[in-house]
Amino acid sequence: MSDGSPGGAAGPCGTGGRGGMNGGTGANGVAGTTNRGGGGGASFCGTTGAAGGSGVVLVRFPSTACISASPGTNSVTSCVGPANDKVATFTVSGTLTVN
Repeated sequence: MSDGSPGGAAGPCGTGGRGGMNGGTGANGVAGTTNRGGGGGASFCGTTGAAGGSGVVLVRFPSTACISASPGTNSVTSCVGPANDKVATFTVSGTLTVN
């Protein structure tokens, strides 16, 4: 294929990277979507493949739970859903504290 083939999705929100291109361009594969776990683009005929997207971890708690997430790039969101639950989101390695 001369225009590169799209990669497959790793999950309902993950987007796979575009595959490498053949022909005069020789373009490399494209990385998967960041924090969505999408697969990386494949190599093709002398091009270079790309890495898959990093993952994300979501942990849901009742609204009464006392939780914190660190470092600061990870977060806790309140008022989620009809019960106003809390959700801790981790995009980097970190610590979840539950009191």
